[in-house]
Amino acid sequence: MKTFGGTEFDRGSGIVQLQDSSYLIGGWTTSFGGGDDTYVIHTDAKGNEINQFTYFPGRQGIPYHMEINDMGNVLMSGEIMDTFGFNRRDFFLLELDTAANIQWFRTYGTEHDERTPNFQQTKDSGFILCGSTSNTINGYNDLYAVKTNTNRDTCWTITIGTLLDEVNGFPFQLQDGEYRLVGATWKPASDSIYTYIVKIDSNADTCWTKIGKDKTTGQTWATMTSDSNIMIIGTKMDTLLDQAIYLKKFDQNANLLWEKLYGGAMSELPKHVWETEDKGFIICGYSSSFGTIGDTDLYLVKTDSLGNMLWQRTYGGPEFDNGWSVKSTLDDGYIIVGQTASFGAGDSDVWLLKTDSIGCIWYPSADFVAATTIIFEDDTIFFTDSSKVFPEDSIVSWYWEFGDGSTSTLNDPWHIFRFADTFSVELTVSNYNGCSHSTQKSIIVKEKPNQISISRELKHTVKVYPNPSIGLIQIELPSNLMHLNGVFTLFNIEGQRILQTTVTGKHRNDILLSRNAFTAGTYLYKLELENQRIYTGKVELLK
Repeated sequence: MKTFGGTEFDRGSGIVQLQDSSYLIGGWTTSFGGGDDTYVIHTDAKGNEINQFTYFPGRQGIPYHMEINDMGNVLMSGEIMDTFGFNRRDFFLLELDTAANIQWFRTYGTEHDERTPNFQQTKDSGFILCGSTSNTINGYNDLYAVKTNTNRDTCWTITIGTLLDEVNGFPFQLQDGEYRLVGATWKPASDSIYTYIVKIDSNADTCWTKIGKDKTTGQTWATMTSDSNIMIIGTKMDTLLDQAIYLKKFDQNANLLWEKLYGGAMSELPKHVWETEDKGFIICGYSSSFGTIGDTDLYLVKTDSLGNMLWQRTYGGPEFDNGWSVKSTLDDGYIIVGQTASFGAGDSDVWLLKTDSIGCIWYPSADFVAATTIIFEDDTIFFTDSSKVFPEDSIVSWYWEFGDGSTSTLNDPWHIFRFADTFSVELTVSNYNGCSHSTQKSIIVKEKPNQISISRELKHTVKVYPNPSIGLIQIELPSNLMHLNGVFTLFNIEGQRILQTTVTGKHRNDILLSRNAFTAGTYLYKLELENQRIYTGKVELLK
């Protein structure tokens, strides 16, 4: 994870990976430049900043869509303030080289507001842009599309809509040269939003318009798939999931093929969907149902080609965190750009996250310590988790397999092997994103002999008495160990730690056990001394 920005508000909204595996991020900054500037950051393949740029000082140039063209340069569309002197917003389209130098820049619009443009390069090497315009007689927005030639000059424009509000336009050209404009229409009376799809021919004549029957609470992105169908994401109310993310697939004639929902008990909002190499989809946005305690977290959902969820991940801290754009990377992972208020230097910073193919940013490193590697059958052995994580990460689950069919989910379990053999003990640890790592170690269990020869040194054992006890346990160390301090730990029969205290060898040590805190039964104790010697045993607690 990387953050970029200053002390004010900064946001990343688009990203591309260049051929050398570096990245160009497009966003908006109020920390640098003239304030309200278009913000571009060039990083290396590991997300380290190489350079940053600001363009169009004070004109609120906000990028929405970034792609790589056939020359390896970057195309960017967005909205910008006051290009025609009307103090309004217009579409912009520009090309950057790989060093973020502007190769050309054009704006398109009217004396009214044109907003949130997305684009596609057309088969004649021109462009089609689509967003919304306030240039309507009914006071609402309509879809607004601009077709350019190869010189980026306007060939035609079209404004199309109903008597209601049409927003969030996305243009797509089909193989036959026709176009689909995909947006959403809002019905104020029911406060509901419906999918709105328009077919226009190559001469900008409208062939048909279709409005979906399923009401939603929003529509945020659309994309055309490799099989020339249309994918749309947004939000809708659901009785089980509250405000859920939907993913809908339409054919070219605006017929709904299928729909899937994702989310939890609270609300989610998607910002971007991308078709992956396996013909599935990756969705980014934010979630208030999952992740850390606090505000929203960045939410990432991976599906198969039919929209069935394969996995979901959240990333973030205690404040507002959001993902605006996600793309596949050259190493089969994912790159996500958005904004974070949990990390960084300002009110909101540009946030860059690189994951592997299953959405993991980092993995814990599993490790553990066994009290010994050679024991006798029916003896108790204690295991201590010593796994390591990155400072930003934490382990939330442990899974032990002892090799004899027994398992445990404790972080520091104990175990009794009932027969002689060599057992492979495996620990798997997972972080809050479900990213896991495993390690194995061998434990040799020997048959218990009839007679055990005990050295003179080991004849001096620790005494824990009275046993059984009604609530007071006394510990007496051997005379040759009286100078050592230690840690006394008490476990219940399931291996859960219920008491841990420090003991000293210079004086008699009394450990009081509250009769109300512990039930009667058998407990295991472990005494670890400074010289690494460990004593274990059982104690009976009485009521």
